[in-house]
Amino acid sequence: MQPAINSKKEALVKYINTDPSVLIILPFEPKMSAKSVLQAKFKKAVETVEQELAKQYPAFITSLLIKKLKMLIGSLEYTTHKKSIALHLCGDNEKVMYLDIDVQEKIIVNESFKIRDIVVHKVRQPQCLLLALSKNKANLYLCSKDQCKLLVVNTNDAGSAAFLGKFYGQIEKEIGLVTFIQHIDNGLRIILEAYSLPLFLCGNKKNIVHFKQLSIMANRVVEWLSTEVEESNETALKILIQPYLQDWQKIKERDLLLQADRAMNDMKCVAGIKAVYKAATEKRGKMLIVENDFVFPAFIGEQGIVNADERAVLHNSCYIKDAVDDIIEKVLTNGGDVELVSKGLLENHGRILLI
Repeated sequence: MQPAINSKKEALVKYINTDPSVLIILPFEPKMSAKSVLQAKFKKAVETVEQELAKQYPAFITSLLIKKLKMLIGSLEYTTHKKSIALHLCGDNEKVMYLDIDVQEKIIVNESFKIRDIVVHKVRQPQCLLLALSKNKANLYLCSKDQCKLLVVNTNDAGSAAFLGKFYGQIEKEIGLVTFIQHIDNGLRIILEAYSLPLFLCGNKKNIVHFKQLSIMANRVVEWLSTEVEESNETALKILIQPYLQDWQKIKERDLLLQADRAMNDMKCVAGIKAVYKAATEKRGKMLIVENDFVFPAFIGEQGIVNADERAVLHNSCYIKDAVDDIIEKVLTNGGDVELVSKGLLENHGRILLI
């Protein structure tokens, strides 16, 4: 029987040394889904975790971890108004995060865990707003890979000839055009508050120039599309926008940079690891933008990040492997959102910024 005992001890040593890790990311909206439905999802997740653990560890270790996982799930709060949840179990360390972001269902077993893994599994649905300018109309569409859905129709009632250039004197035309653009801006402001999406604008060159010169919303436009497509031709508009939706990461990053520029101009943004860490600790800011490979080992003291040198000996400070991951967790748990962008995109902002 001695070999069996040794085998069990070896398995336990392996368990202690390797710290098997379990991460479960699930949509979690108790106010929208019945508790029984959510519990069924967790039950299925536990079964998946158990199967994966059994491939690598003896039954008694698998049983121990599953017991801990079930206890963790049993303690969940079903009165939350959050959208999703992330559960992490590794040895004696347990973490539950209720999040305000939409996520894809994901189960990861026995892989190293970083908070940014949660961000990687956010739901990313390519969608944009398309403002189509014509001679006397400005139609606003919600576009996806499947359709362009008309949201708002703006008609130049103040002077439909502003774009046509007929029958009106120059002053009347200019007044009509300014009034029309202001009317468009008012509608755009409301829609962009409801839909936090990249904005495209299409029209002929003359109309685009007018909009750039007169609209206070011009700095929200990600892409200017010069075209003679009629604003009511939804099929043609869908074809026009599809190449941009196919390259969604590029479009999303461009929109994030525009957001950052506006926030910087309004002094509603901090950049650089030290400033962002301080702001996140103080629960300031709701949108974190960070380069996807940015890792920053650091010592954390009472005043925030005090030294990034691993060899430093500092009093009243603690060393963490990645201050960026710590920032991401702070922003997410405070109800904010996080976007990972390509390396080098935030080079002028210290690789990380918080709006």
